[in-house]
Amino acid sequence: DKSMKLYVDGELAAQGAAPALIDKMPLQPLDLGMDAGGSVGDYRDTFRFTGLIDELRISHRELGAEEIAARFADPEKARAANPDAVLACSFDTPSGRDESGHGNDGTVAGVAVGKGKLGNALWFRKRGGGGNAKPAAPAKASYVERDWNHRVDLFAQAMALAGDTLLVAGPPDVMDEEYTFERIMAEDDSVDAVLEEQRAALKGASGGVLMAMSVKDGGTAQRLKLEALPVWDGMAVARGALFVADREGAVTRFGKGGGE
Repeated sequence: DKSMKLYVDGELAAQGAAPALIDKMPLQPLDLGMDAGGSVGDYRDTFRFTGLIDELRISHRELGAEEIAARFADPEKARAANPDAVLACSFDTPSGRDESGHGNDGTVAGVAVGKGKLGNALWFRKRGGGGNAKPAAPAKASYVERDWNHRVDLFAQAMALAGDTLLVAGPPDVMDEEYTFERIMAEDDSVDAVLEEQRAALKGASGGVLMAMSVKDGGTAQRLKLEALPVWDGMAVARGALFVADREGAVTRFGKGGGE
C-alpha cells in the first residue's frame, strides 16, 4: 500500500487529502518570517526572513510550476482559488485571518506593512519590524555598551531622565522611511499621501507624543498625547513632576509632585 496515511497519537486520523486532518493544536506552530522557537531543535538563531511576503497559501496537493507562475501573474485569479487551499492569507488588513474558509486563523505581530503586488504585504525588515532586539555588539572603535535597542514611533525632540524612567517627546513618526524611499525610487506615487502626512506632523498638525519608558528594558510604561509639540530639549523633571515647554508658548506640568 503506497498511499499516504496520517496517524495522531498512534491512531489513524485520515487518509488522502481530507479538509481537516488534525483536530488538536500542534505543539510546534507554523511560523512565518522567523522561527519563534519551539520543540524542534536547540538553537538560538531565529532565522529571520528579510523582504516582503504578499500572500500565503497552503494546499494538500502539489502545485505545478505553470500553475504557480499563472497565479503569480494574475493575483485576482489566485485569490479566486482560495477555497482550494487549506490556508489562505492576503495580509491586506493586515491580519492572519484565513480566507480559505477553513478557519485556520493566525496572528500577525512585530512586523511592518508594505505595498504588495495586490493590496498590502508583510514587510520583514532587517531590524525585524521593530520592538526589542538582542544587544548589538559594540564596534571596535566604540566604548558604548548597549543594554537594549528599541524603536519608537516618534521623533525625539525632548528627553529627560527621572530615576529609572526615560521620558521622550516629539512629533509622531507615521512614515516608514525605508519602504517610502523604496517606493519613491520605483516612482510609485502611492506614498505621496504619507509623505504629506509626515510633513504636516513635523510641523505640529498632529500634536505631539509623550512616552515614559523603562531604562532597564526599553518597555513603554505610559504614552500620552500632547496638544502641541515640545520645544527642542524643552522638558525638565523637578520635585516629582515633569514640565514640558511647547511651541505654543505654554508650559504643562505632569504629576502632582511634592515638597512645594
